[in-house]
Amino acid sequence: MGVGGDWGLVDANNTFSPDAKYVLQTSDNANILVTAQGHAPHEHLTFETGSDAYKWINNVVAVAVAQQVATGIVSDVWQVGSSQPSEIWFLQNTDTATADLGKDG
Repeated sequence: MGVGGDWGLVDANNTFSPDAKYVLQTSDNANILVTAQGHAPHEHLTFETGSDAYKWINNVVAVAVAQQVATGIVSDVWQVGSSQPSEIWFLQNTDTATADLGKDG
């Protein structure tokens, strides 16, 4: 899908601070709105979806470490504040944004 925008800033030390919203599409075609803020490579993420299959993610707060690669950005995303922390990961690409999400790590 690859829909979104980033209003990030670069400071005098060349640190990028993302302020982004984008839509991820899962392999089963659910759409998830992601809001990302922080100081790269570290980000704070929240999620919104109307999909019944992924409604659990509406209550997730996550942290991420992002890395730029040839095809776009790869983020290692971790849920925080859970009794059973789980890794959530996705690849954001310049042409598409896809997600593989797991609530059990």
